[in-house]
Amino acid sequence: MDQAVSQRKLDLSHIAHDLRAPLSIAITTLHLLQDGTLGDLNGEQTDWVATALDSLRYASQLVGDVFDLAKIENGGLTLYVENIDLADFLRNIHHTAGGLPHDPAVSIQLDLPADLPVIVGDSIRLRQVFMNLLSNAVKYTVQGSITIYARHLPQRQEVLLGVADTGEGIPPDKLGELFQPFHQVDTNLVRRRTGDGAGPGNLPYPGRDARRQNLG
Repeated sequence: MDQAVSQRKLDLSHIAHDLRAPLSIAITTLHLLQDGTLGDLNGEQTDWVATALDSLRYASQLVGDVFDLAKIENGGLTLYVENIDLADFLRNIHHTAGGLPHDPAVSIQLDLPADLPVIVGDSIRLRQVFMNLLSNAVKYTVQGSITIYARHLPQRQEVLLGVADTGEGIPPDKLGELFQPFHQVDTNLVRRRTGDGAGPGNLPYPGRDARRQNLG
């Protein structure tokens, strides 16, 4: 089993390497469109280019996630700590999430309190957490809503961050199968939707909620 997992990770690394060049070309082209080098755009076109650019940047980050997996296993992943304005950060996440392909019957919402603090953390890794959660949410939610939320818990010097959705969810008897490498929980909804089969165990930061102390 360990040998099979290692081989699949190696295969994914090769695929990720091959994806970097076309992603870079696409991102560069969108930048040229955005700055007017290839001609003027109207307002609607500018908005769509910005959304597409955000989505491609996210795809590029996913490619980087594959390489991060190897770093995590070898204890070589470095966190770059900085001050993060949570309100601005989560508004940006919400904007990017709107560009993810999702069912028309699903609304992507943002639920923030007025007293969100500045926290200390790695904004790139925190973004990975949210985009991984949102990718699963849009894949398995066919109607209702997906909500990016935050709660300030000053008495505990914590913030609670998460993604909630109205999807079918995971049956209680399948919870023990979560976070296994390259395993996808087998539910009726999974079979109805197109998935990559990697499962949350293949993500650098699996989980439904992310808590971070050290408030700034």
